[in-house]
Amino acid sequence: MTLSVFHTIIPGKKPAEQKKKLPLARRAKVTERVHCMDSYKFDYSGGKQFMLNLCNCPPNNQGQFTAYSNIIIHYPGYKKNGDYRLEIQGGTVPSHSDICKILHNLIVNNRYSFSVLEQLLEDIYENGTLTDYEDRNLKYLQNLIFWVTLQEEINYPRTKPWFAGRNLAFCRFYEAIYCTRPESAFTIRDVLGRCNNHGKGRPALYRLADCSRIYYY
Repeated sequence: MTLSVFHTIIPGKKPAEQKKKLPLARRAKVTERVHCMDSYKFDYSGGKQFMLNLCNCPPNNQGQFTAYSNIIIHYPGYKKNGDYRLEIQGGTVPSHSDICKILHNLIVNNRYSFSVLEQLLEDIYENGTLTDYEDRNLKYLQNLIFWVTLQEEINYPRTKPWFAGRNLAFCRFYEAIYCTRPESAFTIRDVLGRCNNHGKGRPALYRLADCSRIYYY
């Protein structure tokens, strides 16, 4: 699994040549709109409020928008108020495991260092998509990770003691890059198994030397 699985920037094309503004969809019995949001920036509280407003005004509002590049948001979802379905254009639904593989492979294949991706994860966790990245791969990852994990903040808020919000996903993402370090006692296979433990509770955190401040529930 590499970033190119989801990334749709076309080699040889300038970014400006690839951007396509999506038109407003025609109104049906319910309000359905298609938005293009490449210029929108949110932290997690702002993103959550945006989705709540979008799903609630007007009542039963339905539609979709392009959050960034080929990342499509369909709303509303079925779990909680503000929920949505994220798809990559073409119908692929990226999982936490997919993102773990991407992050891990970017280091293994010497595309980015551990420290660069650690800083990226910390920045997304704290600032969402507010930071501007000139590197198109990092910008794509920023948006993909934000919109995948914003769902966790909406559906599993940390205001409930048995939920972890976005922390659960970020801990797995951090483990995916940490296991590339020589001192790691676990592998990417272990991390992927911890992603796919539905119904078994939160995996206990590893005791990591010099771990990031975002590695906690």
